[in-house]
Amino acid sequence: MSTQSTHQDRPAARDGGIVSERTLGSLAVPVQFVGFWSAVVLPLALFPMLLSGVASEHLVPFTALVAANLLALVVGRDYNSD
Repeated sequence: MSTQSTHQDRPAARDGGIVSERTLGSLAVPVQFVGFWSAVVLPLALFPMLLSGVASEHLVPFTALVAANLLALVVGRDYNSD
């Protein structure tokens, strides 16, 4: 009497992970929320840095903020697009 393993016994075996699509779907909205609002708030730090000249003195942090803003724009682009 051998028992055969069914698909239900293996969590997400076909996609190689243990995180279900349902879990990923439930995480998408909060991640998009954070991305959207980060894209809104980050320019509030970037523009004063540009206007005051701090951006040229601290090029690495300024570049990191610009990159973070671009990432936030991509991540949050579909937030609340219903």
